[in-house]
Amino acid sequence: MSSDGSFFENFHPPKGALTYAGTWQIKDGILGFTITNVSGPEPHEAVGTVDRGKIISVDSHHLVYKSQGQTIRLSR
Repeated sequence: MSSDGSFFENFHPPKGALTYAGTWQIKDGILGFTITNVSGPEPHEAVGTVDRGKIISVDSHHLVYKSQGQTIRLSR
């Protein structure tokens, strides 16, 4: 996640590398991601998909949010 509101993610599931890029924003404690580019084997999220999650905690090194019943922890 970059300070300009963009993000880039690489995953390595068994079927091959999967890459997502897009934009993110925070409003009223809700983190929103919009996918603008995706490459890799199907199935994957489609361009235009929006994912939202409630922020649980954030500091200079960690972001924790809850989305679709799952707690997601990101570190840098």
